[in-house]
Amino acid sequence: MVLSLLSLNVRGFKNVSKRKAIFLYCEGQVNVNCFFFQETQSNKEDFGFWKSQWGNIYLSHGSPRSAGGAIFLHNFDVKIIDHNSDTEGHWLMVNIEVDDTKYILVNIYGFINRTKKQRLFTNINHMITNWKQMYATDKVIVAGDSNVVPDENQDRHPTQHNSPRFNKIISEFSSSLDLIDIWRRKNPNKLQYTRNNSQDSQHSRIDYWLLTSNQNIFNLKL
Repeated sequence: MVLSLLSLNVRGFKNVSKRKAIFLYCEGQVNVNCFFFQETQSNKEDFGFWKSQWGNIYLSHGSPRSAGGAIFLHNFDVKIIDHNSDTEGHWLMVNIEVDDTKYILVNIYGFINRTKKQRLFTNINHMITNWKQMYATDKVIVAGDSNVVPDENQDRHPTQHNSPRFNKIISEFSSSLDLIDIWRRKNPNKLQYTRNNSQDSQHSRIDYWLLTSNQNIFNLKL
């Protein structure tokens, strides 16, 4: 079975009409069986209702106005091995098994503050390393809104640099876990961004997929 994934910053999931529209959009993605959402702004009371509307879901709760993450699974034969999340809505991990292969799925919503961001990625690094050993798998998929660009030259516009300037948080995290930025690997020279400011004068690529380098990759969407 092909594992097909989509990641989306929903900027709030509380509004009924908005959530219904997103559910309908996702149901229309007939080839996608795993959805990563950021900024869901959920709480414990939302879990039961959203689960009744969708089915197989996992949440990391944020505040009423920020953070929160979710992984929704849809229309495929999957075994859930384990799941874990924080209490601030900034990370969510689910270990699944598909066709006798285990995958560690990690959904991230990064902090703006650099110190908190560094601590977040350090902690996730440790947890992924532990799960890789515990569940004997090297298949890792990390996605979400990291709030940091991989390369300050290529992934931000306008930029103050005229040569590669890799962000240390992401480069060290990726290197230690043998992860690759799959979109950049496939598009080495392309300038494309996932976030614009309200004046459309600043652009950045802060949403991306990091995958274990030995994976035969499937279908990914941001």
